[in-house]
Amino acid sequence: MSIKTISTYESIVKGTDQKKKSLIFDFKKTYSAYIVLILTIIASFIVMQFVKNSIESDQRLAFEKASNSINSRIDKHNLDIMHVQNSMQNLFEKTFVVKSVFELNGLNLVQTYESLVGMNYVYQVFPNQMGEFIHSTRSQGYYDMRIHPKADRQEYYIVEYVVPFEGNEERSGFDYASDDIALEYIKKSAELDSTLVTPIYKFRDGIEGFQIITAIFKAGENRETLDQGIETNQGTLILEINSKVFFVEALGKGNASDSTVFFTIKDPSDNNKLVYATANAPKDNKLKPVVEETETISIAGKDFELYLATVPNFGGSTQDALPLISFVITLIIGIMLFAFLVSVITSRERAQEIADRLTLSQRRIFDTSNDIIGILDLEGVWKTVNNAILPILGVDSDVVIGTHLNTYYKNEIDRKELVATIAETQKETAFNQTSQMKVNEIEKWIDWNFSISKADGLIYAIGRDVTLEKEAEKQSKIKSRQRNLAEHYAKEANISKSFLIRDISDKLINILDDNQDNLQKLNEAKIEFSDDSENLLVKVEENSNIVYNIVESMKENTIMSDKSNDYRIEKVNFLSKLNKALDETKKLYSDNKLEIITEWNQLKDLFVYANDAALTETFDQLFRTLVTNQNNVEINIQIEKNNFENVMELEILCSNNIELSTIVEKFKTNRNNIFDIISSEDEDYIYNIALIESDFKRMNGNTTIETLEKDETLFIITIPLNV
Repeated sequence: MSIKTISTYESIVKGTDQKKKSLIFDFKKTYSAYIVLILTIIASFIVMQFVKNSIESDQRLAFEKASNSINSRIDKHNLDIMHVQNSMQNLFEKTFVVKSVFELNGLNLVQTYESLVGMNYVYQVFPNQMGEFIHSTRSQGYYDMRIHPKADRQEYYIVEYVVPFEGNEERSGFDYASDDIALEYIKKSAELDSTLVTPIYKFRDGIEGFQIITAIFKAGENRETLDQGIETNQGTLILEINSKVFFVEALGKGNASDSTVFFTIKDPSDNNKLVYATANAPKDNKLKPVVEETETISIAGKDFELYLATVPNFGGSTQDALPLISFVITLIIGIMLFAFLVSVITSRERAQEIADRLTLSQRRIFDTSNDIIGILDLEGVWKTVNNAILPILGVDSDVVIGTHLNTYYKNEIDRKELVATIAETQKETAFNQTSQMKVNEIEKWIDWNFSISKADGLIYAIGRDVTLEKEAEKQSKIKSRQRNLAEHYAKEANISKSFLIRDISDKLINILDDNQDNLQKLNEAKIEFSDDSENLLVKVEENSNIVYNIVESMKENTIMSDKSNDYRIEKVNFLSKLNKALDETKKLYSDNKLEIITEWNQLKDLFVYANDAALTETFDQLFRTLVTNQNNVEINIQIEKNNFENVMELEILCSNNIELSTIVEKFKTNRNNIFDIISSEDEDYIYNIALIESDFKRMNGNTTIETLEKDETLFIITIPLNV
């Protein structure tokens, strides 16, 4: 379009722009806007209900997450305590336990858990055995042991061993026959041959809890009947548990979700006695929780009632107000949409006036041009456009008028570029932009020439379809990538063949050396052979020499071929290369909030056999792939020297990069048709990953790529320590 033509458009628009006509009260032309307004009000009520339901669903999920976390921690702690009991029970079944053995095996187990007050081994003693029992116990080191409380009984259940002894001195010599609750469960455990748990009660001064009681029987004895079980019972193992500390210890330091719920634990077998309540449990039960549930948990085989509920003001007052807020916002959007539609209708009418005032000759140029020609206001809204937009973007010009140019951009960066240019324009600006446009399923590349006039308040636009040129450019890039990757694979296969030949040659040479040694020993042995056998041995030795020379020649030719190639495998300082690549990455992506964690403090120097230039280039390409277009990426690097397999193992864990995890999964799934995939990808991620994998294989290494969580990707790279 010439400058003269643009000036004609300007004069037309100026004349029309001065004559504005309000159509808001013309119902015949704006009825569609009123229908949208009514529908928006209805939609506002629907959105409000949807938000309310979503909040209730989210609250339920948050509660279940906290509930499952609490349950799992209590179950785990229960298993840990039962592991102590099982370990000591197995000890009694496998060996003869004396004081030193009991303390040696039990002390570490007991001291691991604060809630485990003490562990006692109780022995059943009859009056006529008392003197012998006291002598035996004192002889093992309990010199101050006294039976207490003193009483005349037909049988005693006395603590023989106790750990830890320090702090539990009063338990040494304690007669459990004086504790009616514990005595009942000691006898039941022996009769039933099972581990039992007492109710919650105060079993010591100032300590309330329960005791896990297990009968210990003589090893190898038959105890199928009740009488046999009682007869072979040789003692009882008792774990004393502080119930309050047990649950505090089970919860540990707590999770963030713990603050959203409270729970209580009651003992159903003891009139629902309150065993434990979290500190945030409300004293006033009049307020109904948002979510609550009651379930049964088992601790050492004993059932307790667990009641969980959300804390008061769960979710906060803001969350309660969200449904109303969503209603108001949706309603405001509806009103704005109504105003926008009225504005569009008005703009169309004004654009029609502009079109009507064009001269016949100008109209011919406007209508017959193969390029898009139009006028927009400074907001980017089309005032008029010719019919060339239909074959290019597949949308009629009448539909386009009154719409915003930004709605047709495919990429956000192009939208921002145009908006920024308009904002920066002082008077007049000529602006060229090649951008990808999308309408429904049609995508086209348009080369735009904009003339922005702040004085007129207009943008004059000409757009030429350059899709074919862009597609040709894209196909050229794809072919270049495919050709480059094919060359990498060919070089990889050639080097792999060289390594394979050298490996096979070394193995054959070792075998032939052994064969030569055996023939030499056979010749040196004073064994008489027949002439035929003698000739056969000579022939075997000659053939072995021939094969040996052939294999040596193959190996030498392979080595000479490798040396003549520009791609040399040599000794390289691996840590130096890696540190240099990391420094370059941190410097290049300093604005991406990149965090790199390295763990190889014990390795000062690490040399591998690789190609120096290729190793540097591959590291640079690897870290660019991990970080490009991402923020807050965390990279954790570990190095291990595997002397057994004679390789260096490099593990790179990349976190907070969901896009990379998705691409890696796609790469792994389509590994066998990699050339088709890289032809369909605009970005170079999969292409780069394929090159990285191939480059490490060319260095006789290997690359394993795994996705762990949705945003974590693990690269495991191995490189030989020597050739």
